[in-house]
Amino acid sequence: VGARELLHDVDRWCLWLEELEASDLQRSSKLKTRIEAVREFRLSSKKKATRDLAATPHLFAERRQPTMPYLCIPSVVSETRKFFTTRRLPVDTISSNLVFTAEDADGYLFGIVSSSMFITWQKAIGGRLESRLRFSNTVVWNNLPLPVVNDQVRKDIIAAGDGVVDARNLHPE
Repeated sequence: VGARELLHDVDRWCLWLEELEASDLQRSSKLKTRIEAVREFRLSSKKKATRDLAATPHLFAERRQPTMPYLCIPSVVSETRKFFTTRRLPVDTISSNLVFTAEDADGYLFGIVSSSMFITWQKAIGGRLESRLRFSNTVVWNNLPLPVVNDQVRKDIIAAGDGVVDARNLHPE
């Protein structure tokens, strides 16, 4: 899932081969061909770091996959949005480098980022790409002035986030 897939509900697939066994590779000529193509592509790069990655052509160069359900935050969204579109994803959904991730076991962060308060903060503090809103984990996220909340307020924010999901489900388009 990258920003485009998240914002427009587009399916995209990848081969996530963290636990690839040599025997798996030998059983699939298509997989073997694809991995060899990645090796060759990396070896042909002018960048030494990319050439070094040819040693592990079955692995993504960057692997920061969360270990629990997580919030997937697009790096750029339209400035006309009334709310910052985000989604909670399971650990088996791989996020690309065009989104930010934050572990969100209970949905609290989803409720925060889906709020009108957050989009207001984003518009005031965040950067721009042309006129579009550009999220930043350092400028926007790390500086978000969230107070410590009690358990009831936390539950209310999670419930509000659940309401956002319910509303989206009524309008899948």
